[in-house]
Order: sequence, then structure tokens, then C-alpha cells
Amino acid sequence: MRHLGVALMALLVTAAAQAQLWQSPTLVVGAAGAVTWELNPESRPDQDTLYHNTITPSLFVGLPVMGDTIIRLRALDLPREQMVGDTAVDSRLRGVVVGVDYLMVSNFGRTVFSGGLGSYQLDLEGSPAGAEDIETWDFGWYVGVGEWVPMTKNSRLTFELAYHTTSHPGRPQLLTVSLGLAYGF
Repeated sequence: MRHLGVALMALLVTAAAQAQLWQSPTLVVGAAGAVTWELNPESRPDQDTLYHNTITPSLFVGLPVMGDTIIRLRALDLPREQMVGDTAVDSRLRGVVVGVDYLMVSNFGRTVFSGGLGSYQLDLEGSPAGAEDIETWDFGWYVGVGEWVPMTKNSRLTFELAYHTTSHPGRPQLLTVSLGLAYGF
């Protein structure tokens, strides 16, 4: 019985230390690589999803505002196929988004629930005829869930699943799975 009490105390102390570990940073920076699936792609009406087999980068900076809440500014690239006339053209949505992250203590570290708004620019590869009017910045939003796993006192391995959509032609819906690293100062 005494060993059970000691084990419970150790578990409580560990949980309390884990809860305090990530609350101290005043700034969080990170980078990630992601793979993307396009849901209901306009360029392929016979498919429900289109997997883009390129790993795309994202960078972020976050400001902890209170407890387990972070305001995060992200810059990211999302690959997709854009219809220009009758032709599917490889393109990227280059996004700059700001969102709120809520972190909750979990078994592995911190579970992150996030959502935000931003602007996404459609960038077509090459210069297809008729593309001048659609290579614009448009409004978009995202929601996501993930896990931030502690590696050291200040660094976290990040895993996130996010859904992005914008107002561009075809109303793109993109699902990303990313793996990255966050560091708190």
C-alpha cells in the first residue's frame, strides 16, 4: 500500500511539472512540413480526394496570451490543382493566417485545438492563358487539432491535422497533415 501511495504522489508531481513546463515561454516559434489532400477537387470530378505527394513548408510564431492559449501567425503553402478554362493547372495557395490555439494536458504532452482566419494567394505554375484574373489574394479560414509532445524543456515535436478552405474559384477544401518542431523562448 505504501508503494502505491508513493507511485500516486510521483504521478501527481509529474503531472504538475508537465502542466508548468510549457507555461513559461514568452514567444513560440516553429516550422513544419505537411502533406495535403484536396477534397472534392474541381479538376477531377470523378474523385473524392486528390493526394498531393509533395511536402510543403510552414513557419509560425506564437504569442502565449494567458494560461494555455496561444495567438499564432502562420505562413504556409498548400498545393492544389486549379481549373483554368478546361485545363487543370498545378498551383499553390500561399497563406498568411492568424489563429488561436488552445492547449490541453494529455497523455503525450499537449493536445492543441486551433482555428483562424487569413488570406491565401493563388499562385499558378507557368503562365496559362486566362489566369491573370484568378491569381489573387482571397479570404480563407482553417480549423485543426494536433499534439505537441515535449522533447526538452523548451522544444516540442508537433503533429497537426488541419482543414483549410478559401474563396478562390472552385472553393478549394484542403486537408493537411503536418509534422514539425516548436521552440519556446
